[in-house]
Amino acid sequence: MDRPTFSQSWSRVNRLTPRLRPHVQIRRQLFRGEPWHVVQDPISNNFFRLNPVAYFFVSMLDGKRTVDEAWRLTLDKFGDAAPTQQEVIGLLGQLNQSNLLRVDLSADAAPLLERHRRRKMKHWAGQAMSILFMRFPLFNPDRMLTWCLPLFRPVLTRWALILWVGWIAFWITRFLPELGSFVRNAENVLLPSNWMWMVVLFIGIKAIHEFGHGIVCKRLGGVVPEIGIMLLVLFPAPFVDATSSWSFPDKWKRLLVAGAGMLFELGIAGIGAMVWLWASEHHPGSLTQQLAYNVVFLATVTTILFNANPLLRFDGYYMLSDVLEIPNMYERAQRQLKWLIQRYAYGMTSATPVSSSGSERRRLTLYGICALCYRVLILTGIILFISGQLKEAGIALAIWSAIAWLMIPLGKALHWLFSSPALTEHRARAIGVTAFVVVAVGIGIGLVPVEEHRRAEGVVESAERADIAVLTEGFVTEVRMKAGQRVRQGDILLISDNPDLRAHKQQLEARLAQRRLQRRKGQAQDLVAGNIAAVQIVALEDDLRRTNQRLDELVIRSPQDGTVIG
Repeated sequence: MDRPTFSQSWSRVNRLTPRLRPHVQIRRQLFRGEPWHVVQDPISNNFFRLNPVAYFFVSMLDGKRTVDEAWRLTLDKFGDAAPTQQEVIGLLGQLNQSNLLRVDLSADAAPLLERHRRRKMKHWAGQAMSILFMRFPLFNPDRMLTWCLPLFRPVLTRWALILWVGWIAFWITRFLPELGSFVRNAENVLLPSNWMWMVVLFIGIKAIHEFGHGIVCKRLGGVVPEIGIMLLVLFPAPFVDATSSWSFPDKWKRLLVAGAGMLFELGIAGIGAMVWLWASEHHPGSLTQQLAYNVVFLATVTTILFNANPLLRFDGYYMLSDVLEIPNMYERAQRQLKWLIQRYAYGMTSATPVSSSGSERRRLTLYGICALCYRVLILTGIILFISGQLKEAGIALAIWSAIAWLMIPLGKALHWLFSSPALTEHRARAIGVTAFVVVAVGIGIGLVPVEEHRRAEGVVESAERADIAVLTEGFVTEVRMKAGQRVRQGDILLISDNPDLRAHKQQLEARLAQRRLQRRKGQAQDLVAGNIAAVQIVALEDDLRRTNQRLDELVIRSPQDGTVIG
């Protein structure tokens, strides 16, 4: 594929005489039969992989030979496979940024290559922008691992690995018949009474996971310079830096270090599974059963969804990268997608492909698309989760994360679209294609109907509600309202009648009249009889008042303005 050989910036670096720093270590690795070289700075623990052509060019930089001379020697040896001038500039910049290159910078070349003085600032700026995935280093665990290594050496052998495989096969065989019961009890994990146990066990299991990475890396000759705490969506989890395994020449050793944490976790899961089976039989519903359930859940489900998932940059990603023998797979996959857009959407025929191998480009394209979709899905889910769970603070974190993960990358893409010199001849097409895609996506989101709904049971009540009840028994004679009808306070809703109650009222009125006559006669003739009649009058009046109240209740009126609901 055609690549522009020359660069307008070449005059700024062609006379430099760089060389690798004296303390830098180089190890040879094989990827698909080709020798690659891993350049490592043991002080900062930075790594950089070089293919055979790039390694030859770097090996020509001895501090006396200029960049131009080294490039021409590479060009003579490899011909069209040699890097272009722009690729050489990029390679030098990356090596210098990783603190692997030593060069006396001229004032003109300094803006192009000098990055080291800003690395710390960029690191903390990156931490701030990735506030939900922050890392806080604590101390160097090398001395602790050196002390632990003799104790764990018997379980870090090939025979121990064979025993581990047998143990995994044993507990899975015992556990599978009860898998249905295990799945049915999954809802208990989310009970509030179980949250504290989940947090404690998660930190403990992940500590064992990270210790597995560290001790295996130490056993195979690597260095573990850092241990610390990282916040995964504000959730604490330990981490260790076992990246020194990247320089191991043996691919299987690198795979073993990357998978060591999961090996340790699955061993712990087996113990939890056996305890859960025993407790389910002898002590169902006990705390022991729940704790064992938590251990199995955390050491299997979370490990499969996150650590073993190659679409996230955890253990599974590094293992897949080694299995496919594609170094820096995530970054190269992103660059491959960018190249596809630049080459076929924007028409930039001068864009440089990530790889000269067609099969590797296809793998990178497939992985890049899958990883991008999954990343968007995960980040969207995280933003929705924290905004719903943490209320105001969660909304603030969600907005900050949306700015860091969406708005800033979008801003950089727009800046490149409108100002990149590489787009000088293709800018109109690039802007047009980008605008078309944005409009098409907007139409797809806004206009295309999507069968998405949620169903929840609930009761909707008015802010001012008054229940209507029949307080006195009777026969309904007239209904003056209908469901949904608007009424005012005092309006008659229903009229009923009670003949017995009206007859009782008449009896009370007759008896009251009789007692009043007796009281008047007693005042003139018999004072005692008059007093008795007076007491009876009070009782009859009270009974009559209650009877009238009950008769009034036969007419039901609206207690407030509103709408009648049947």
